[in-house]
Amino acid sequence: MTVVVWILETDFIKKGDGWPPADPRFEHRIAASESDADRLIGAADAVMVAAPAARIPHWASHVRNRRSIPLIWICRDTEQPLPDTLASDVDGVVPFGANADTLRFAVRWAACIHRERANWLAEREQLIERLEGRKWIDQAKAILCEIKGCTEAQAYEFLRTQAMNERKKIADIAANIVRVYRLIREQPSSRSGLLSGKRPKS
Repeated sequence: MTVVVWILETDFIKKGDGWPPADPRFEHRIAASESDADRLIGAADAVMVAAPAARIPHWASHVRNRRSIPLIWICRDTEQPLPDTLASDVDGVVPFGANADTLRFAVRWAACIHRERANWLAEREQLIERLEGRKWIDQAKAILCEIKGCTEAQAYEFLRTQAMNERKKIADIAANIVRVYRLIREQPSSRSGLLSGKRPKS
């Protein structure tokens, strides 16, 4: 059975509206406050938010700070204007008054969108990490070429060997080299001795 948490704002959903509609395939859990939502979303398969458009960014942030879960907005026909961030805040939109079949489809659709969004975000983070790593590696190679008088290929081989020996990523080794080099440059009196491997005079 699909567990759906309904966040119902009292100024949006009135008693007697008949929502959420009964559905034997859904277990509806009603949250009338943030504390209710916090307590219920842990075991939920999806969250439906029945609230004015202006409140959706708040609820999206509140829910996702606690758990990554498909989020669907229940909207009314009169909702205007829409928040600029709506597309990134929710995984689906369902009109108020939709029947049980429509809601079931919306939950399945939102789950697909949520999964695709999660995959995209993971790929984005990996790309950012690779670009950041490449920056450190390029800087470290330039430093090694300057200090050791070697070629870029030799500098990279040095980084690769150090990474294997220390069982770390090449980017981590490179970042350490760049940080140490920057510290040395901040101490001009000891720069030459440290770069040559000699201890500065006390």
